[in-house]
Amino acid sequence: MDKMLKKNYDYFNANLEQLLSQYNGRYIAIKEETVIGDYNSFEDAYNNLCEKEEIGTFIIQHCISEAEQYRMNFAWNNVSFEGVLNQ
Repeated sequence: MDKMLKKNYDYFNANLEQLLSQYNGRYIAIKEETVIGDYNSFEDAYNNLCEKEEIGTFIIQHCISEAEQYRMNFAWNNVSFEGVLNQ
């Protein structure tokens, strides 16, 4: 995994409680360890961000509680990926 993407995902995990208080259930875009947008669905986030940001410079993360399954979403070279992370 790209170091920049991992850094953004680590930011998400480290700040989960705070992010949940603002974005619970939303899909958030994180770039440079900053939330740059929140959306109703992964598709909305991806379509909006692809018009503004370079693919591979951000992650789209479903902001859900620890009790739910985490998925890491990212876009790279015009392809989007979604991977289930085991806890």
